[in-house]
Amino acid sequence: MPMLPGLRLTPEYKHRVWGGQRLRPSAEPYGEAWIVYEGNRVAGGPEAGRTLAEVAGQHGPDLLGQRAMSRTGSRFPLLIKLLDTADWLSLQVHPNDEQAVRIEGADQFGKTEAWHILEAEPGAEVLCGLRPGTAPEALEQAIRDGDVYAALVVPREG
Repeated sequence: MPMLPGLRLTPEYKHRVWGGQRLRPSAEPYGEAWIVYEGNRVAGGPEAGRTLAEVAGQHGPDLLGQRAMSRTGSRFPLLIKLLDTADWLSLQVHPNDEQAVRIEGADQFGKTEAWHILEAEPGAEVLCGLRPGTAPEALEQAIRDGDVYAALVVPREG
């Protein structure tokens, strides 16, 4: 198995209405820096200018390993991004493998997500799930009223 040199990637920055100024200061808010994903371009070396998807297509198991290849073929399976959230984010729901194929097509995969909080302002919150006993109709009405926070958050005690 030939050894691939380390790949220095050029991040891709994404404008988001909820973004801030820490990733890339500008007049518009940048909420995401995609630092590892199949569309990143290699910044130097023998693969310079190629996308990570192109490198994965050529080098498959040498880049991805056999385990990843057994699931995704030569498709690069990771998305690693940094977020700068200056406002509330939208509700996120991600499909599993079966749903992704049904909704988006045969070459799609589900999304598993992990978050690592690097820095947070005092009082910052991460919300996950619904208040126990929330009926679907109540959630629908909260969405229509623009007050999902009330349906999601369990009030803090004391």
